[in-house]
Amino acid sequence: MKKILLFIMLITLNLSSEELIVLNADESVDVTEVLMRGNGEQCNINIEKASDKILKTNCIQLKNSKQVKIVCTKKKKMCKTEDELYEFIAHPSNPKVSSSEDVIVKKNKTGLPINIKQEMNYSKARTILLNDGWQSVKSRWQDIAEQNTRVQEFYHDRNWKEIETCSGTGMGYCIFYFIDAYGNKLAVVTAGEADDPSVDNWSFE
Repeated sequence: MKKILLFIMLITLNLSSEELIVLNADESVDVTEVLMRGNGEQCNINIEKASDKILKTNCIQLKNSKQVKIVCTKKKKMCKTEDELYEFIAHPSNPKVSSSEDVIVKKNKTGLPINIKQEMNYSKARTILLNDGWQSVKSRWQDIAEQNTRVQEFYHDRNWKEIETCSGTGMGYCIFYFIDAYGNKLAVVTAGEADDPSVDNWSFE
């Protein structure tokens, strides 16, 4: 009985680890950039809003046995049909990233402020968050070793251990994670190819 319960729990964890994240929530942008990740893998997809067409991706594009177009991570640990991607973009049931006002001071349920602004350099935003009590969520160096050069530079050279990933395509979006003492998780998304990119948006997870 214990083995059955453990098996069910493992299945639940695997399912919950799959997610789609909209990296750019700006309605004025013609291309939506989506991060697809799950079970230790991830890839990026650039989709043209007007035509629902995939313009660029480092995911694998395939067809299943019913000739339905699907998009998968490199080792096929996570796959979505193209229709599922388009539906997610049109009606995200649990969007990971949302648009922010130009200047926002938000508080979560623990009372920690988020005194950052859009277009603020990440290094400045990071200092503000840390001074306000947020803690960086440190990624494992083993996971960073499999990422692109930009992620490794941020992790090792800038000592931004909270880096999760950078898209490597499109607007050069990167995701950084912070956490408070109660376990609330804050995702900060930056944009641009600069050594000190600017804050694009942020959200709670």
